[in-house]
Amino acid sequence: MTTLSKSTASNAAALRPEQAALLLLARTELDTTQQAQLRSLLGQVDWDSLILLAERHGLLPLLNEHLARIEPGALPPHWQPFVARYVEAAAVNGLELTAELVRVVRALAEQGITAVPYKGPVVAKQLFGNLALRMFGDLDLLVRERDIVAAAAVLERCGYAATFGFDTTRPWRHGAPGQYAFRHREQHRLVELHTEATLRYFPVRADFDEFWLRLQPLPMGDASLSTLAAEDLLLFLCVHGAKDFWERLAWIADVAQLVRKHPDLDWAAALERAERYGAGRIVRLGLTLAQDLLDAPLPESIAAQVRADAVAVSLARQIARELFAEASSFEGLMRRFWFRLRLHGQVGGGLRYASRMVLLPTEEDWEAVRLPQALHGLYYLVRPARLAWRYGMGLLGRAKVPDLGNYVPTPEEVVVRMLELAEVKPEDVVYDLGCGDGRCVVLAAKRFGARGVGVEIDPRRIAEARARVRREGVADRVRILQQDARRVSLREATVVLLTLTGMAHLKLREKLRRELPAGARIVARRNHLGAWAPAHSEEFVDHGGAVNVLYLWRL
Repeated sequence: MTTLSKSTASNAAALRPEQAALLLLARTELDTTQQAQLRSLLGQVDWDSLILLAERHGLLPLLNEHLARIEPGALPPHWQPFVARYVEAAAVNGLELTAELVRVVRALAEQGITAVPYKGPVVAKQLFGNLALRMFGDLDLLVRERDIVAAAAVLERCGYAATFGFDTTRPWRHGAPGQYAFRHREQHRLVELHTEATLRYFPVRADFDEFWLRLQPLPMGDASLSTLAAEDLLLFLCVHGAKDFWERLAWIADVAQLVRKHPDLDWAAALERAERYGAGRIVRLGLTLAQDLLDAPLPESIAAQVRADAVAVSLARQIARELFAEASSFEGLMRRFWFRLRLHGQVGGGLRYASRMVLLPTEEDWEAVRLPQALHGLYYLVRPARLAWRYGMGLLGRAKVPDLGNYVPTPEEVVVRMLELAEVKPEDVVYDLGCGDGRCVVLAAKRFGARGVGVEIDPRRIAEARARVRREGVADRVRILQQDARRVSLREATVVLLTLTGMAHLKLREKLRRELPAGARIVARRNHLGAWAPAHSEEFVDHGGAVNVLYLWRL
């Protein structure tokens, strides 16, 4: 077992070799000592776990880069096509999104609208020096709230449609959503506009006019964009990481890279600004994680200030302990509330901040329940009820979270192609492990005449799946079982669909081999089964333009 040498978690738990290796891989440069440590760890790692951890944390491109430099040929042959395809797709996606970013920013500027990109291509270029080394999937722009109607009209002309029922003739009538999201009508591209009103995770409302005074030029190919000063970017990155409980190592790597890339950072200004926006502890938490996990070179005086915040250090320990866990203790409405409360340095401010996150409605709440104008005040009750339904209350110990992956719907056209790959016939019994809302087994019954069995552990998804089965009139051919996919019997299955996480697929691999009868087929989306080579793989483009890699195995 290997332990973190400088981590707040080092005294709490030992790391597996692949976890320790990932902490070394989550940076652009390694010194000779770190290279030697990495070589040693690569001889001990479970490669399936390392690859899937790197994918989950957004670090596969960095892993590929370091392996090419330090240990060429170390990657097992069965993972080489997956990693090569993944990294190539990420690089192409990065170039395409960057070109689209320049196009959109120019179109907005032509209408007198200042749009400041942050995250995504900006972080990749500014902090990692290479668009291919930092994963990103959409474009985030800061735009003044007063410009949002005009900006929406520009995006409409650029081929985008609002995802939240936005009327370009007037602002959203019920307040600001979590972000103004626009999806391209033909390509799988998402642009999110963030305004002073949508950045609700800032404890104090952001003043864009102030940030705009310090904008810095950033060359992007033959274009030059304006982006946040490093001191302001630090604040935005830390607020974003804390918003999602720092659950991805890539976000911590962003902060560590910012510290490395800006040795001349004006720390006094950065920390004063954070305090003024009520985010002093949020920034100290981000810096603690960056230093302890990724050796970010903080000046001694700044490190001492950070260490003096005992609550930030305690939160960092908790996050570090659970960074590689399959279930988070931040699940559950009350646990999330408590985390937000502790993020603020003052009790009163913390209560206001945490309460706002629980009570202030977003577009998800408006879409979940349609209320007449006279009853819109009830959305302040709808939101906590929806959050409690989604995350549970988390009052009694750790909230139970399915450890084979959270539910992400598979587009129906992708499901149909998976069933076609398996050559499903009426005599087949199709099992969907982690069936979510039941769409896969319902389609197997309706389109192919097969019998279906959906297996799901989440009671919320179970209710949705059974309602879908009744609604679609296939109750005579489809059963929905509330069971753990690792324990359900697969003896009668002739086809198994897998749309879970890569780690979940590996956990199920031996069970599939052991229990499925001869002639059974397995079809997986996106994640394969490690050393078990598929009989066939292909890329399938869904209606949104996303590329889905599908794998087929025959027993």
